[in-house]
Amino acid sequence: MTRHASMHALLSPRSVAVVGVSTRDSAGNRVFRGLRDGGFPGEIHQINPKYAELNGAPCHPSLAALPAPPDAVFIAVAAANVEAVLRDAADTGVKAAIVNASGFSDAGAEGLARQDRLAAIAREAGMVLCGPNNMGLANVAGNVILWTGRSPLRPARGPIALVSQSGSVAIALSTEPRGGFSHIITVGNEAVSTLADYVDALVDDDNAGVIALYIETIRDPRRFAAAALRAAERGKPVIVLKAGRSAQGGAMVASHSGALAGEDATYEAFFAHLGIMRAADMDELMELAILCAAHPEPPAAPGVAAVTVSGGEGALLADLAEAAGLALPPLSPAAKAQVRDLYPATARDNPVDAYGLGWDGSLFGTLLETLMTEPGVGTILAAVDAPGTDPNGGRTAIDIAATYGAFLRAGKVPEGTRLVLANNTAPCGPNPKVKALLDEAGLPYLAGMRTALGALSPWSRRRPAPALARSPAAASAPNLLEAGEAERYALLGEAGVPMAPTRVAASEAAALAIADELGYPVVLKGLLAAMPHKSEHGLVHLALADADALSRAYRETAATLSRYAGASDAGEIVVQPMTGKAVQLYVGARHAGEFGVTIIVGVGGVLVELLNDVSVRIGPVDEASAHEMLAETTAGRLLAGVRGAPPSDVAAAAAAIARFSELTAGMGADIAAVEINPLMVLERGHGVVGVDLVVERAAGAAAG
Repeated sequence: MTRHASMHALLSPRSVAVVGVSTRDSAGNRVFRGLRDGGFPGEIHQINPKYAELNGAPCHPSLAALPAPPDAVFIAVAAANVEAVLRDAADTGVKAAIVNASGFSDAGAEGLARQDRLAAIAREAGMVLCGPNNMGLANVAGNVILWTGRSPLRPARGPIALVSQSGSVAIALSTEPRGGFSHIITVGNEAVSTLADYVDALVDDDNAGVIALYIETIRDPRRFAAAALRAAERGKPVIVLKAGRSAQGGAMVASHSGALAGEDATYEAFFAHLGIMRAADMDELMELAILCAAHPEPPAAPGVAAVTVSGGEGALLADLAEAAGLALPPLSPAAKAQVRDLYPATARDNPVDAYGLGWDGSLFGTLLETLMTEPGVGTILAAVDAPGTDPNGGRTAIDIAATYGAFLRAGKVPEGTRLVLANNTAPCGPNPKVKALLDEAGLPYLAGMRTALGALSPWSRRRPAPALARSPAAASAPNLLEAGEAERYALLGEAGVPMAPTRVAASEAAALAIADELGYPVVLKGLLAAMPHKSEHGLVHLALADADALSRAYRETAATLSRYAGASDAGEIVVQPMTGKAVQLYVGARHAGEFGVTIIVGVGGVLVELLNDVSVRIGPVDEASAHEMLAETTAGRLLAGVRGAPPSDVAAAAAAIARFSELTAGMGADIAAVEINPLMVLERGHGVVGVDLVVERAAGAAAG
């Protein structure tokens, strides 16, 4: 049986057996009643050998006693009894099972062993397994309500598919009346079926238009990435709320990269790599889902023209938009003149205060026509007050919603322009009249100024997943671990990353000869694998202007190495030419397991970790992405030239970053990190040169 067929049996079963029904208010009884009362169109079977009848319907002694195996079985028994029931289900030919009991991997070593046995049974039978330790699931569109909660699950029907690693989060979001749900799935411990399986199945379900995820971890990133890319190809937005942003996640490694691109930065890069939008909290997740349900395609331009009916609220909106990174472009002179004619008493730029001498709904259509022709504006946002508690209130919002609908019906909204309405405050709830008008027009109704703007920001800038996300894995990287220092520099140079000429000096006399050949001033460095950050141990001597300075530096460095070197690594000393004045960049690559290799770019030098001013991507990156990464950090401003300094060679820096990412994208798991710090970016037209390189062996990797 294929995984696809089994997932269909789980999410859209034609028949369901519930094991564990009883005379009390048990999880099994709640599941049975949810199916029966929710209008499940297929057969429902109750299983309990103690009863012949329950809930006014027949009850069977076992799964084997049924006339035919059901598509899915909900196992609502104690953890100790689940294994026997699952084995019966496998022997009977059941395609899918749901286990809600806790006491498995959530309960220590014994529970984990119990869960492993469940997984083995399910995999051997080709059965999908939802859970254990979950609340159940609901295919709302198909009236399949397999839910254990004490409160019946009756979500509004719509295009949002919610998959959650938390039952409580799913319950909290399921009560939202806007947008509507096609599915609500709680995945539990993911013993067999993982987040990737559910996303992959929802991609092929026409009722699911938007996939919203609450996650704490991704257990199989490669399969998840494949499913997310399929969603992108089908035009289905994927939104994620990821818990665990704090630095307590991911272990730090010896190189700077461990501190600069820890667990959350890796997830952030992974989501961006796949074109997935990330929400900050549950409210923002819901607003993004509602926004994407109405407008699955982003606007043609990222700019937003905001309309308020209050100068104070307009000022607050502008502050919050800036904090959210949402572009509110200034209006053109012609548009400003038209706005001044419409609202002479309150004429403003963007946001527009459309109150004037008192709200006049007849003027809003003219304002809308003006704003829709503004270059750089792809979204019109009306942020107003429409209390849901007052059925006769919200006159302004009602007029705006009606005008929006009239413009859409008349074909007056340009292609690529999106219309949005938001209540300024969330606690008042949606106004029923406004909601009805917007629902009829297929437009989003957002709640809360901050959350609305927080959702609009990633949505308005959303673009398809980059082509590199779909490219095959990079070829194997050169063996940087086993290469000597000079050879490593040469390998990077051959790959298109310019590096400083680096020569190993086996003696003081050899160092002097190298310096004569390279020309003074020079740099001398002592290299020891146990000391990746050389400058912190006095192993770097810069701007050595003559032979005397070089000799002193050589003797000091040799003495330091002799104190700290071990039997397996005596260290070595290298000489390089001194590079002139330049902007220093940090360029690193860190192996992030199944997520791939993260590329880290930012301000370089000895303060790189303290500043933590970096941009992170999943590698490889192209030159356009490298330019974006530089612009996201202070490095971008430094490269442009500050305090009279000339512009630096940004194009050469971006090219070097792209080539570095290609080289390291195929590095094996035995390499923890590769970093150039600094990559010296010279004046425009003069290129770049890497002057220091660290290659870190992964913990547990055998030395060659």
